[in-house]
Amino acid sequence: EMSASLVGSEMCIRDRCRSMLENSFGQVVSAFQKFAQCKFKEISGIEKRVNDFQMVDKGSQYFRNETGSGYEAFLSSDELIRMKLYFQRRHIIEHNTGIVDQKYIDNSGDNDYSVGQRIVVKTCEALDLITIIKKLSSGICTLI
Repeated sequence: EMSASLVGSEMCIRDRCRSMLENSFGQVVSAFQKFAQCKFKEISGIEKRVNDFQMVDKGSQYFRNETGSGYEAFLSSDELIRMKLYFQRRHIIEHNTGIVDQKYIDNSGDNDYSVGQRIVVKTCEALDLITIIKKLSSGICTLI
């Protein structure tokens, strides 16, 4: 009986850890969106919708049009690809309970998952997203 209790506790801990990792994606993206919106307004005087900055290419284009530097000025092409993938995964977690659909596959090009599978956020991916956003945000802070 104690063994079943331990298994239940381990599952609960695993579920909580998974939930915290998934939530971290949403929190990092939300914080970046607000930061980018505020910095863009500071630079341009133009207020864009905060959700425009969860679309990586769109946000980058806003800064490129205004300052001559998009996100590619601060991130490698590989970092940009991963950032887009993480933002797409966050979208599926937030709006589709993490269950992959064909639209996600089409939009992300993510070959790690098939339709019907659940996105699993790994610790290394959450840390990678934070590192990328920190690097990009530092770069955006240098723009005038």
